[in-house]
Amino acid sequence: MIHHVIHLSIMTAIFFASTLAGLALYNIIERGLLRRVERYAGAFLKRLGVSRRFATPLLLGLASPQAEHAVLSQIYKEKRVEWREIAHYIIATMPLKTLNFGIRFSYIPALAALGPAIGSIYIGVDAARTFLYLPIAHIFKKIFLKKHAAEDAETNTTAGVERRRGGYISLLKSSAYLTLRFALIFTAVEFVFSYISTSFGLHGGGSHFFNIVITTALMPATGFFALSTLLHSVGPLKGLAAIFIGRALFAILFEFPRHSYPFYLTFYPPKIAAKFSLIIMILSVATNILTASVLFCL
Repeated sequence: MIHHVIHLSIMTAIFFASTLAGLALYNIIERGLLRRVERYAGAFLKRLGVSRRFATPLLLGLASPQAEHAVLSQIYKEKRVEWREIAHYIIATMPLKTLNFGIRFSYIPALAALGPAIGSIYIGVDAARTFLYLPIAHIFKKIFLKKHAAEDAETNTTAGVERRRGGYISLLKSSAYLTLRFALIFTAVEFVFSYISTSFGLHGGGSHFFNIVITTALMPATGFFALSTLLHSVGPLKGLAAIFIGRALFAILFEFPRHSYPFYLTFYPPKIAAKFSLIIMILSVATNILTASVLFCL
């Protein structure tokens, strides 16, 4: 119990600090500072087919997803962007975000468990998988964002914003409100999943391939170590296919209900949070299954 309280306190403190820093930086850019850096980000987004208005959230998102969506939710509440525009931005920048996440959390365990050769193959395949999001983003834009295709070529989310009254007090209030939502939502989610994990057991059995799939579905990083012990039995390519299938299952069983939806629910209304989470889950499952199918057929 004490461990969970300490863990939640640390997570809440980090969330509050990153959210406050993001909103403060948003205000700094709003006043015209860091404009050159923002222009570079806008040019990068233009190549992806995304409006330059999302340059500031992109910069913030490289350091903190909390800060990124604190800003995006703010401009959404001000009705300066639609949810479809944010969804398109999320899809188009998924390669950058996925690679950033992989470098920080999964690529090193893959190299450590599988060795430099097979670990590098996994990293290369996963990096290639992320670029599947680019044509998907293009199709999404063609279908849902026709009326926004030519607008705001040079503007960004910080242009023409009326400065908030109250200065630092307003920033503190906004950060505290989002942090409170975060703490309440994640406490409820962790309680539910802790109850499920202690009440029901998931046990893998059968083939080694299936064991790797189940291990990855329950704890993705551990899947690499499961594959390392069963590598000679399943082979490298089919073993990596099992990893990607397990990740698809993880997205359905845990990522959506335990991580993605609660995260977006912290910032957006429930319906919008569900849309963002479902889009990410569907695309993650589709790209992982497609990648696993290619590996399995090789």
